[in-house]
Formats: sequence, C-alpha cells, structure tokens
Amino acid sequence: MKKFLDRLLELISEENGRLSHTKLWANLGNFVGTFVFVYHCIKTETLEPELFLMYMSVVVLQRSISKITSSKYKNNTNDSLNL
Repeated sequence: MKKFLDRLLELISEENGRLSHTKLWANLGNFVGTFVFVYHCIKTETLEPELFLMYMSVVVLQRSISKITSSKYKNNTNDSLNL
C-alpha cells in the first residue's frame, strides 16, 4: 500500500518531494477529461471517432508540449528565458 501511495505522490510532486502545481493541475485535467470521455462512451454506448480523436489530441498534445518545454528549459539556470 505504501508503494502505491508513493507512486501516486510522484504524479503531483517534483523529484525533491515538493508539491508541483503544474503536475497537479495537468494530471487533474487529464483525469477529468478521461472521466468525461469514458462516461460519455458508457452513457451513449458509442465511441465516435471524432470524439476519440479530440480526446487523444488534447491528452497527447498536452503531454508532448510539456515534455518539449521541460527538456528545453531544464538545464537553464538563468532567470531569463533564452529563446
């Protein structure tokens, strides 16, 4: 059980153990979007291709942009952004 809670805490905390609001809200948004998507599919008993593509594009694009931004500015120790 402790291992499960530690893994769950990794979803919303940084490597140093501090709470990360960025991770919290991104994962919360993905959870709510997934819940609404699954609820709609169960309620209507259909999986429309347009809805599936919209859901996947939102989730995948959010993760991809987050990874790109993180890798670009991870080693930047200056206060200003170097574009």
